[in-house]
Amino acid sequence: MSRITFPAMSITIPDNWHEETLTTFRGPADDNFMPNLIITRIRRQSGETVQAHAQRQIQSLTELPADLEFSLIEQGEALLSGQAAWFVTFRVTAPDNPPVVQRHYYVEVGDWNYCFSASSLESEAGGMAAVFDAITQSLKFGLMPE
Repeated sequence: MSRITFPAMSITIPDNWHEETLTTFRGPADDNFMPNLIITRIRRQSGETVQAHAQRQIQSLTELPADLEFSLIEQGEALLSGQAAWFVTFRVTAPDNPPVVQRHYYVEVGDWNYCFSASSLESEAGGMAAVFDAITQSLKFGLMPE
């Protein structure tokens, strides 16, 4: 059994269970949409690079339900608070909803892959970029136990 510790609590889970931590932060609503930052943490597959992990995640995004349209805008290497990262920016359109732009940063830290996923309405993406950049550049790596 492994002991997992969070601020103000901990839990013991079986060793053959896999941790996938998800944390969501939401900004103020604009046009019935809340810009958000979702942080996902999953155990890195042995020998997998951060770019390979990102490509696997991108592939899963292209398998969205048929009524959602996914279009890749750009991807490439980046630095996230001094840490080597891979970024992906894409657009998702759903029927009767305004388009949403997402930027994902994928970072490898120890045995873990982190994804920092920032989402905003496409019409607000320019203004939200500065907010998301300030948040993601405030990251400090190497503070959590492996």
